[in-house]
Amino acid sequence: MKTPFILLLLLFFLNANAQVSTILKQASRTEIASYFEVKEEALKSNEFRVLLHMSYGGSKIKNPDDALRLYTGEIESISLYYSDYPKGMDFETLNRQRIQRLYKDFPQIDTASITWKMVKQTKCASETEASKLFHGFEVKMKFSDEVRLTDFKMDSAFMDYVVEKVLARNDWRDMLIVTDMTGSMSPYIVQLFLWLKLNTIDDRIKQFVFFNDGDTALDKAKIIGKTGGVYQTKSKNYEEVEDVAIQCMMSGSGGDLEENDMEALLNGMRLCPDCKENIIIADNNSPVRDLELLRQVKKPIRVILCGAEDGAINAEYLTIARKTGGSVHLMERDLLDLMKINEGQEITVGEAVYRVEKDKFVLVKRT
Repeated sequence: MKTPFILLLLLFFLNANAQVSTILKQASRTEIASYFEVKEEALKSNEFRVLLHMSYGGSKIKNPDDALRLYTGEIESISLYYSDYPKGMDFETLNRQRIQRLYKDFPQIDTASITWKMVKQTKCASETEASKLFHGFEVKMKFSDEVRLTDFKMDSAFMDYVVEKVLARNDWRDMLIVTDMTGSMSPYIVQLFLWLKLNTIDDRIKQFVFFNDGDTALDKAKIIGKTGGVYQTKSKNYEEVEDVAIQCMMSGSGGDLEENDMEALLNGMRLCPDCKENIIIADNNSPVRDLELLRQVKKPIRVILCGAEDGAINAEYLTIARKTGGSVHLMERDLLDLMKINEGQEITVGEAVYRVEKDKFVLVKRT
């Protein structure tokens, strides 16, 4: 006789609740003023951290794409940070919900082998102050010494091979390649390094820059132009380039949706002023944190846009290409001569229409 589905579901939740109860019972507990003020201990060379952000009083993970990194290494410890406001309140129910959410969203995590910590932040005398603190999980992980980017597995249903196709059809030379290394970009990073592995890069790429939007800095601490998390190498050796990329990935995974694209580009152009092609491999689904720095860019930028397979383009990247005299590159199409589109004129890309308004592209409609 088959077990009814509702019974299987009930058994799953009972097991999950039992596991969460065990975690809450065994976790060490400590108090600090604020995550911002704690001097982080030095990490081992093969460790990195993923921050999973939640709101004050909430249990939903705000950056689930970054959580995909939880499957790329061994989890050593998970610390749940929460704020002590209202003062003296019992936060056990809320913290239980937060752990349940983590367990529900990522059931493959072997929580039994992980060291758990509950960290109460006390520097908050009001809801406003409490809401500015970090809420969520800090996951400390350890990469295997043998981990390589091309070992990462992509979903068999994944169809957006934009990086591979754009690099194959464009015979660019003397390139600066700037790459977003945050969590949602993992499948595109794999494509880049597979392409690098199969191609001679000596005469094609002069400078690599990788960025992760601030290492493990919290959103509050990110300053335009000084967000950080930018790594570079001029090496022609594949393994050395990959090591720098892995270091960037291990040092941070993004956090909020916005990324420091312009900061990374400007760093790259300073490092390689004679690079003829300035290319950024960017996340279509991430707003540009520091778009105001675009006025400092004096060379054409080619944008390889990842995650735009449905034809909906983040207009900020069209603006970057237009204002610099550059181009935007999709899996099956190169958008060239965008600077020739004048104020009030429109362009159709896939199922969307964009118009230049006040010297910027804006989405007008979906066809």
